[in-house]
Amino acid sequence: MDLVATRVASPEFIGRRRELGSLIDAVDRATGGDAVVALVGGDAGIGKSRLVEEVSAHARDRGWLVLEGGCVSLGNGEGLP
Repeated sequence: MDLVATRVASPEFIGRRRELGSLIDAVDRATGGDAVVALVGGDAGIGKSRLVEEVSAHARDRGWLVLEGGCVSLGNGEGLP
């Protein structure tokens, strides 16, 4: 039987409250008409994807269309952005 990796995530958002607040503020400013750019970066496994999921949910709740991208797996643990 092949082992399948699964992602386990808590329903509670834990940590990164300051970063979440900054990004939600950016979404709210953009909703008001300001031009806003935000970049999320960091080491693997620190919660970037979860942070972006939380901000995306906030934007969707305000009627935004949220587009998401990902990496193409090359099969050797590396990907193309």
